[in-house]
Amino acid sequence: MPTKADLIRETTLWLHGVALTPTRAAELAAEIDGLNAAVGKEADTRLSFDSDPSAFPAVLKSAR
Repeated sequence: MPTKADLIRETTLWLHGVALTPTRAAELAAEIDGLNAAVGKEADTRLSFDSDPSAFPAVLKSAR
């Protein structure tokens, strides 16, 4: 099974024609994991499953 870094390398090359080093792909994977965790944590505290989808951007903006 490919790692997140592998998927980032493959996708970046396919979509943008940019070849990333394995080290840079691993760095980006860690950054993306951190961003996803922060967004998920903020959303979990302020939104529920039944929330209006349009509320999500406002929650992110207010969390700055």
